Amino acid sequence: MRKLLVGIFAVTYVLASSTEIVAEGELYKTVLRGINAARKTSEELFDDVLYVQKTLNNIKEHKALEARTDRWKSLVKNYNQLEISIKGLVVDSSYNDQQFKVSPEEFIACETRGSAVARLRDQVRALGTAVDDAEYVADQLAGIISESSAAGDALDVITKLYEQLIKVPIVREKFQWEWFDVETNVRGSLGNVRVAAGQKRKKVLAERDLLLIKKKNLDGNLRDLVKTECSIAGIWDGSWHGSGESGTYILTLSRERAGYSCVMKYPNGSVACDLIEVSIGEHRVRIARSALPPPSKERGSKSVFELYISPDYRTMLGDQLYLNQGNILKNDLRKR
Repeated sequence: MRKLLVGIFAVTYVLASSTEIVAEGELYKTVLRGINAARKTSEELFDDVLYVQKTLNNIKEHKALEARTDRWKSLVKNYNQLEISIKGLVVDSSYNDQQFKVSPEEFIACETRGSAVARLRDQVRALGTAVDDAEYVADQLAGIISESSAAGDALDVITKLYEQLIKVPIVREKFQWEWFDVETNVRGSLGNVRVAAGQKRKKVLAERDLLLIKKKNLDGNLRDLVKTECSIAGIWDGSWHGSGESGTYILTLSRERAGYSCVMKYPNGSVACDLIEVSIGEHRVRIARSALPPPSKERGSKSVFELYISPDYRTMLGDQLYLNQGNILKNDLRKR
């Protein structure tokens, strides 16, 4: 049920798609209907033991007899249909994973980390549901195998009773064809059901094992990945005001192995940050930069930004302090 997971960020997971096991919340509807039919026919088969026994009693009591050739043909038809249903059961560890897809960028970015983790956890739960569904179907197929064996025991009794019937000359012709149907057609079709159920159960359990591996891989990867720090890298549209003035700028944050770097672009020029400190846990960003090049009025003054990140990681607010002037500007940044 689902393309095998090679990486948690595979654009198309190998975990994906056929009988919509998870999407529907049910598994193998067709065969379950057949399973119910198997129970019904197995129960009726025990009634047939009583029928043949009663026929023997009727002979002894010189009562009228009634052959049931159609009954056996109907039973063979039911078993054949059940065999077809079992063989037609799709056993595939794939499902539609589009609702769970997560890109690396979504997982890494702080503003989308929460929703990405939620989708991946939903996928873990979906895999768990698929495992449960597979085990349920395997149990149902085991039930068919068990009931088929019990039905075979009933056929043994019926055959022996028929053997007694056809020894009676006056009814031999009437019941020998029933005996033939039971001994060949019914027994053969029942055996086919048992074999089909056993083979399909083996496949279902194999797919169940694949699902368990996929679930454990995804669950383990997710537990490790959620421990990693998310990123606020990207483009931020900023505005500032203070001392009767206001303006705009663009902050480009880049994340590298050694940490963050940034460039601040103003209408009159750009400048790289001298220092940037990011604390995701404290929702704090500290940036130090040199003055903008002429025609800026900053005249070589360095400034420090103390910014606070919003809980949803989509805005930053804070102050910009000019070190040798004492001026403080209010800053507001929005993530693109």
